[in-house]
Amino acid sequence: MDAEAQRRAEVEFGPELADLPGIPLDVRDRLNRDELRHDEAAGHDVSAVRDAVGGPGSTWLLGYSRSAHDGDGTAVVGFGDVAGAENLAVLVPGVGTDLHDVRRGARQARAVQDAAGNGAAAVWWLGYDAPDGPSDGAMVTMSRAREGGTALVAELDALGRAREGVAGGRTVVVGHSYGSTTVASGLADGVPAGGAGRPDAVVLVGSPGAGSARVADDLRAREGVHVVKNDDDVVAMLGSGGRLPVPDVLGAPWGLGTDPASPGFGARVWVEPSRNGGGLAGLWEAHTSYFTPGTTSLGVIGDVVAGRSVSTEGSG
Repeated sequence: MDAEAQRRAEVEFGPELADLPGIPLDVRDRLNRDELRHDEAAGHDVSAVRDAVGGPGSTWLLGYSRSAHDGDGTAVVGFGDVAGAENLAVLVPGVGTDLHDVRRGARQARAVQDAAGNGAAAVWWLGYDAPDGPSDGAMVTMSRAREGGTALVAELDALGRAREGVAGGRTVVVGHSYGSTTVASGLADGVPAGGAGRPDAVVLVGSPGAGSARVADDLRAREGVHVVKNDDDVVAMLGSGGRLPVPDVLGAPWGLGTDPASPGFGARVWVEPSRNGGGLAGLWEAHTSYFTPGTTSLGVIGDVVAGRSVSTEGSG
């Protein structure tokens, strides 16, 4: 498509063009920023997204919809040289995440960039309808993970094609909480062995289950699968084979698959030392602090993204 045809398509299709396969990253960014400005001018609160893409350094708004998923919205935000960095991390968040959480996502993405170093780039991907929380029955079924996994694989393919000219380019997918189930399901269900979206490594963080994947090799990661967990993280105990497996109830398809930290799954497992101060607050902190600077877990994630030997002892 030449420049004039591209301009005509942008005028005719607007933000919908950004969702089509093969659209250059800079065009996606421009169209989504136009849509963001339109929503802000109409009086909608999109401050979380605006702040994330208005931060320091190079930022990209590769996906955005205020109204998607009954108003929960979608956002795909990049940090650093997404198209040209040697190492790219793609972060997938989990339960309870919506458009208002983009600031938190930006902090996590930048923390991973800093931990990886060497000019690593990161993409925070909320391109699916994450379950709303404990009151949402979808939280304990794989349906949203499988739907989201399909969309994630399409995104990984688009990013892979945009980065095909990067010498030694690597992509590491990092899924947290239900996002780890989404990552595992998408990769197990839909990535061709030689496809552009095939990741180099995968990190499943605080995972309640590996979804469609039965073993680590199902994720087709060239360098393997890593699991990061805190022994006080109740969510990470929910997978089949975990300490608190979710039971079948009257034959209902509850549960999120195999615990990826279980020995039979075949991943390399890293354990965050307990910092539980007690009570429910401590249990929740165990699940939400994996991306906190100074933690073992963030160090492991950074090492994997950078392609370094992980500097702490693991198992598996």
